[in-house]
Amino acid sequence: MINATLKQLLFSELQENFKETILARFWIILEPVLFTLVYVFVFAIILGARETGIEGVNYPEFLVIGLWPWLTISRSIGGSVNLVKQKANLIKKLNIKSELFLYARTIAQFLIYSLTFFIVLLVLNLMGANIHMAGLLIVLPVFFLLWVFTNGAALIISSLAVFIDDLKIIIPLFLTLAFFLMPIIWPPHRLPENLHFLVDYNLLAGMLEYLRQALLLGELMPGKAVLLFAALSILLFVLGAALYKRLSRYFLDVV
Repeated sequence: MINATLKQLLFSELQENFKETILARFWIILEPVLFTLVYVFVFAIILGARETGIEGVNYPEFLVIGLWPWLTISRSIGGSVNLVKQKANLIKKLNIKSELFLYARTIAQFLIYSLTFFIVLLVLNLMGANIHMAGLLIVLPVFFLLWVFTNGAALIISSLAVFIDDLKIIIPLFLTLAFFLMPIIWPPHRLPENLHFLVDYNLLAGMLEYLRQALLLGELMPGKAVLLFAALSILLFVLGAALYKRLSRYFLDVV
C-alpha cells in the first residue's frame, strides 16, 4: 500500500503540473509534442536524417519512441536536483521524510509522460505508422524499470546537491550532452566503428532499442541488455537509497 503521505505529495505534484490556465494544462502534452516536431523538422527535413536502420519505419516514430523515455528520465532527474532545498521549509515544519518529495516528483513525471506516450503512439498509428499493438504490453514494464533507474540516480544526485551547489548547473549540462550521445535522434548503425562503445556498453541505450524493437517490429522477448539494465537499476536504487539515508541526517544543518 502506498504511504498516505506519499499519496498526498503525489496529488500535490500532479496538481502543480495541471494548475493555472487551460493552456498550461494542455502544455504538459503540447510541449513534448512540439519538441518532437522541432527535432523531426530539423533532422528529417532540413538535415535529411530519414534513415532509421529498421525497414519500413519512418523517422518520426523512430524518434518518438527514443525521445519520450529520455524526456521522462531527464525531466525527473533535472527536477530533483535541487528538491531538498526547495522543500526545506516543508520538511522542517511537517517533519516529512525528504525522499518522499523526490518519489512523488518522479512518479508524477512518469505517470504524465507514460500517458502522453500512449496518446502519441495512438496518433502515430492513426497517421499510418506501423505501431505493433503487442508492443504496448511492454511499455509499462519498461517505464517501471526506467523509473527504478531514475530514482536511484535522482537519490544520489539530489543528496549530493545539498552539499555541492554546482550540481544544479552541472546536471542539466550533463543531461544535454547525454541526450546527443544516446541513440535517440540517430540510429546506432550510423556510428563509426571506433565509437560503437557508446551503444555497446550503454545499457540505457539497450532499453531504448528494446522498446523500439517491440513497438516497431513486435519483438517482445527481452535480451541480455534488458536483464542487465534491470539488475543495474535495482543496484543503483539500493545504493542511492543507502547514500541518501546516510546523508539526509545532515540536510537540515545545511539548508
